[in-house]
Amino acid sequence: HPDWSDGHFHLAKYCDHVQNTASVDNESKDKYLLRTVKSFGLSLSYSNKFIYQAMSRLLTIWLDYRQTDSAAAGRSKKSSSAEKSEQSRQKKTMMALNQEIRLLLDKLAPYQFFTAFSQLVSRISHPNGVVVGLLEDVISHVL
Repeated sequence: HPDWSDGHFHLAKYCDHVQNTASVDNESKDKYLLRTVKSFGLSLSYSNKFIYQAMSRLLTIWLDYRQTDSAAAGRSKKSSSAEKSEQSRQKKTMMALNQEIRLLLDKLAPYQFFTAFSQLVSRISHPNGVVVGLLEDVISHVL
């Protein structure tokens, strides 16, 4: 139903706002982050009303998540159990984000990703190999 796009879009905007501004623990932030991506994806699956805002923000969240984490992981060779737990949580979140993007690749039309083509191409040198592979799949799906 096309009207559902509005609800999912505004839920995604709310979750994104909470994730960016609220003082919640990292695990809760990751849950909001995943909910944001899922809601933007659902909004896009129902209509293109918010395609430029939703697709751009969805891709930014996905591509920025491990961009900073990969750089931080490279700096610290020694890890305490807390850091290992944090890295494990981040890896699980990244896998969930990749899975959601993979689902959207199957669900959305290629032209919807094409609206953010320059954003996709500009991130092809992402430090995370799994993300690069999925990014290549998205780009080839568009072309």
